Amino acid sequence: MISFREQQELWEKEYLSPFAKKSSEARFWKKDVDDPYRTAYQRDIGKILFSDAFRRLRMKTQVFVASYCIAVD
Repeated sequence: MISFREQQELWEKEYLSPFAKKSSEARFWKKDVDDPYRTAYQRDIGKILFSDAFRRLRMKTQVFVASYCIAVD
């Protein structure tokens, strides 16, 4: 039986552009344990989102809303 991660990697090969970097082709400095559910890129997203450095930036984002912009019309 094919695992969920392998299904996702097959989907990437079928539907993504030939120029897209597939998660099955990812290379890393250190070899991670293969997860049966998450692809290599999904593991990277988790590492970033739950890192201390990213959490420190949580309340630092500044968003300025323009009251009127010609380019938005």
